[in-house]
Amino acid sequence: EIDVDALEEPLGDVAEQLSDLLGWIGVPPSDAVPPPLGSETTLDTRWEPGEGTAFTADVPSGLYGNYWWGKADNVYDYEQGRWRTDPAGSQLVVEAEGELQPSDEATAGGSNRVQATITIGDSSFARANLFRPPEAVSSATHDLRARVTPGRGVSDLEYLAPLEEGTAVSVLAFVRDYRPGSEELTGNALRATADLAYPAWVEEHYLDGRDDPVVVGPLTQATAERISGETGTTPYDWAVQVQAELRDMTYNTDIDGRCDEYSGVFTECLLAIREGFCQQYATTMVMLMRAMDVPARFVTGYLPGDVDEEGRLRVEQAALHNWAEVYFPDFGWIRFDPTPGLRFGQQSTSLLDGEPLRPEPSPSPEPEPGEEPLEPEEPIDEVIVPPEPSEPPAGGGVSVAMFVSLGALAGILVAVVS
Repeated sequence: EIDVDALEEPLGDVAEQLSDLLGWIGVPPSDAVPPPLGSETTLDTRWEPGEGTAFTADVPSGLYGNYWWGKADNVYDYEQGRWRTDPAGSQLVVEAEGELQPSDEATAGGSNRVQATITIGDSSFARANLFRPPEAVSSATHDLRARVTPGRGVSDLEYLAPLEEGTAVSVLAFVRDYRPGSEELTGNALRATADLAYPAWVEEHYLDGRDDPVVVGPLTQATAERISGETGTTPYDWAVQVQAELRDMTYNTDIDGRCDEYSGVFTECLLAIREGFCQQYATTMVMLMRAMDVPARFVTGYLPGDVDEEGRLRVEQAALHNWAEVYFPDFGWIRFDPTPGLRFGQQSTSLLDGEPLRPEPSPSPEPEPGEEPLEPEEPIDEVIVPPEPSEPPAGGGVSVAMFVSLGALAGILVAVVS
């Protein structure tokens, strides 16, 4: 005989965990609010896009092409099928209008201050976490719990209590202008950082796994060596090429079972089967960059969304997304999206080259065929001896002595010139 009462509590716990799991792979549970983003991101091989609206947002200029940033992870734990943040950083409560400690490079490269008003939709995902433009400065309306790491700024932000549908949240943030044709952030400006040293905290936490022969397997290593050997000489050139090659593959929301022979390692699997969704593409780009000794991280958030009839951005639950960010000294983290397909405002990072790294010297004119180049003329040193000063005669006339002096001067000049 089964004691139903004894099973009720354990079954309830399993149901809650399953609900959370389904939520984070894209299936929103009916009533449960997902847990905060926290320091881990669960990975899977099947994606079921959720339904409903995560939030709407009023922002100027379409957010300058930025995505809605949730959190970033730095350690790829393929054995557990997850990305995680290590170290997790400190947790602190930031009151409304309090400083959110943006990173040291928040204003580099043409950053703009943007005030966004986010209204929670009928989907539960945005009820627990503040999805916002990157480099948030402050929240004017709600107290938040922030994960903060010195030098790196804020990671995930959660509300102290889940928000109800229709709640409006105001947040101030720094954003970069990623729109095609923008002249504020340029490719040559990022190329110019190639010889600069990375901060110690970047090298310590965002190159993890580059020497792991399982994560950076034969396909990953060969691809990294080919790109770094054939494509430009700077991390920016390599990042653009990695993004382009991955975007040339196929978007597929179900690769279940197809990565088993690769021990579940997304990097090797994706490069072999050339199919997957954002989790595989973002993971692969991060580890390819690290294999080239370039710091990168795995980011979770939302795509920009589509403009509705009222001019607001409407961000659907199906726009939940992962992408890569690459670190450039003096500029900080720059977004690259290697996942194929264009939806919900998704875009690859394609910057104008901008001003050259250094001025090109003006070329010397070439002689016409058959002509001898002109030899420069020898400079002529002229010595002019001034006449002895003399007093003019009374009445302003010209004296005989003055005529004699002028004649002598003319003779000297003729002698010098000849």
